[in-house]
Amino acid sequence: MVDLRLPAKGSGLAPHTLRFTAKKIVAAYAGDLAAVAFLLVITFLFYWRILTPDSVNRASFPQGDFTEQFYAFAFFRAQELLSGRLPLWNPFTYAGHPFIADIQSAVFYPIGWITTVIAGKDYPVIALECEAVGHVFLAGVFTYAFGRLRFRGRLPAIVSALVFAFGGYLTSYPSQQLSILEVQIWLPLVLFFAHLATSPKILLRARVVYTVLGGAVVGISALAGHPQAYMYVLYGTMLYLAFRLFEIRADYGGRTFLSALWIPVAFLAVGLGVAAVQLVPTYELMLLSSRAKLSYDFTSWGFPIEDVLQIVLPGSASAISPMYVGIFPLILAVVAVIHHRSRQVVFWALLAGGALLLSFGGHTFLYSVFYLAVPGFSTFRDQERAVYLASFATAQLAGYGAVALADADFAREWIAKLAKVLLVASLGAFALLVGTYLVKTASGRLGDQMSAAAFLFAVLLLSLVLVQAQRQGIANPIFAVAAVGLIFFDLFSVNWKNNLEEKKPEDFYQVTPLVRYLQENSVQGRVVNEHQLPGNYGCVYGVEDVGGASPLEVERFRLLSQLPQERLWEILNVRYLLTWQGGFEGGRKISVENQMNLYELPTPMPRASLLHDVVVKPKDEDALALLASPTFDPRRTVILAEQPGMSVPQAGTSPSQATFSMLDPDRLLIQTNDNEPGILLVSELFYPGWKAWVDGKPAEILRADVALRAVPLDGGKHTVEMVFEPNSVKLGMALSGITLGGSLLLLLGVALWPTRRPS
Repeated sequence: MVDLRLPAKGSGLAPHTLRFTAKKIVAAYAGDLAAVAFLLVITFLFYWRILTPDSVNRASFPQGDFTEQFYAFAFFRAQELLSGRLPLWNPFTYAGHPFIADIQSAVFYPIGWITTVIAGKDYPVIALECEAVGHVFLAGVFTYAFGRLRFRGRLPAIVSALVFAFGGYLTSYPSQQLSILEVQIWLPLVLFFAHLATSPKILLRARVVYTVLGGAVVGISALAGHPQAYMYVLYGTMLYLAFRLFEIRADYGGRTFLSALWIPVAFLAVGLGVAAVQLVPTYELMLLSSRAKLSYDFTSWGFPIEDVLQIVLPGSASAISPMYVGIFPLILAVVAVIHHRSRQVVFWALLAGGALLLSFGGHTFLYSVFYLAVPGFSTFRDQERAVYLASFATAQLAGYGAVALADADFAREWIAKLAKVLLVASLGAFALLVGTYLVKTASGRLGDQMSAAAFLFAVLLLSLVLVQAQRQGIANPIFAVAAVGLIFFDLFSVNWKNNLEEKKPEDFYQVTPLVRYLQENSVQGRVVNEHQLPGNYGCVYGVEDVGGASPLEVERFRLLSQLPQERLWEILNVRYLLTWQGGFEGGRKISVENQMNLYELPTPMPRASLLHDVVVKPKDEDALALLASPTFDPRRTVILAEQPGMSVPQAGTSPSQATFSMLDPDRLLIQTNDNEPGILLVSELFYPGWKAWVDGKPAEILRADVALRAVPLDGGKHTVEMVFEPNSVKLGMALSGITLGGSLLLLLGVALWPTRRPS
């Protein structure tokens, strides 16, 4: 089989070779380096409006998830890392949020570190935009490398790289939802090492190296920070490894098959071990989040059935077309399925078809089966993201189609049949174009459909010309250039304006007088932002808000948010309201800016106070009901989830204020002075990992008012320190350290391994 042979001599791909010199690398890989340079140039062309230094033509990624969530997280991460701190806790969203546990913070993602070091503490929006563009380039490079390992020639590898990197999927919403993009571009590199690791008749030392490296890439993918996207990477990896083991079993027998069974286990073990530093705290947060349990109706969203039209008519049903892989690549994929018929083609065709059906979510019954039987699919919504695997699999099929069409032995009569099919398809597209034009003329509608039909006709006609030229015996280099040019024209014409907004990146997060006022006065209390500033604006401006933008919201905070608005703001120390409303009863208007009204609210509860009236309500619903009661005074009485383990004065003793200061985002200091014992109530989110010391001695933190923190104190003067030191992060670091250390020792052992030991 083509896919199991070792590459031919001089191909530049030798999985049994582990040592290269720089001179030999340049000599052996000159063509491949040229291909990588080509991918770099066209990536710049695709995103030239983002990357251009010309301010007149510069555009940016649209305002949305990219700027409101991912840029804000990246900015805060950079501030903390460059201040010499690990960003454990974020005080600027949701009245405090476990930043490191929120996987989309991507605290440990290596490429994020590189961007941080280059961008510095200023960390402009363009820095993250460049990071996103760089990942699209890496998607092309990794897919090209995977293709070069399997295809005979560079043309099919370039074709598959173009289709995956610049197809409708990767250039649509993954760029906005950056963590999806950064997780999923690693799959082709993982499969590159998976293919090498499962190559028959290679030295065991080489098999170990490829397995460890592949597992490490699996871990890096997880650190980029999107669990659902990572689920697809894991399933794609495991399916391909299972397929490779099937091929080994079929072609080399049971003994060779059994000797390779450890490889998928090792891939998973190394990958999950490397990523444990992120996955362990994230798992803890998921168990405590509002997404711990999701219903079928919530998770079953997917593409509408009519979106299938966008496979050939991009833009006909929505502004972006994630299913679109290009017309000529689709033709190549069909050629591969009909003509090539190798095991690899069957595998990729089944994967493409299955993932495409799954992307319709609850609109087909297939998702019900996955929801009930396949781990992970009941945990995430937006099943349209399964089209990722369909896009990647179709890119591989297009590569196999290019192999067939560029083959001199490809049957001439078969090309003639293909040309006839394309002629009929072109006439059909022309008829569709005429029909939509007549409908538009009569009704003034269907403009997008007419444009899509016109483009389909043009690309089909060009494809017909190219196939006819190949039928007439055009030289292979000319055919290769023409094929790549046609794919370039097709995909770039459809997709290059995706995610472009006529706005300069420096226009985001400007410090206006209103923002400056909040920065200077936010120490007096938190802010409520009624959609007037970006969701996570506090991370960038250093302003503490009770809202935010993240899919992983702590469940207890969500429960607390069910309280009446004024009571919620009162106990969360909210002093400022930023709203579109022209008037707010009881509030003092401070300023108006671009129709944003800033109000100061009267006397919020202090951030910390010593209370003497205690009510114990173990059940959340009872505590919430009492908190919501108009007759309940949260300034005098604290509701605990358990007995405080100390005697407190009788009801009626007046509360006393405490002096609160934030030393770092994950370190608080509170001073109290009261002759009577009491409960120190701190308006900070209760979450595992927060630890307290009273006068230097460890103390217990109790859960108060459903979601806040409390510490019992004896009478007298006390200094209370709270520090966020989550055990989940320590455990994750230990597991990742053990995995990395063990992998390095194993690779060192391989380097000293006798060179003639067989697999």
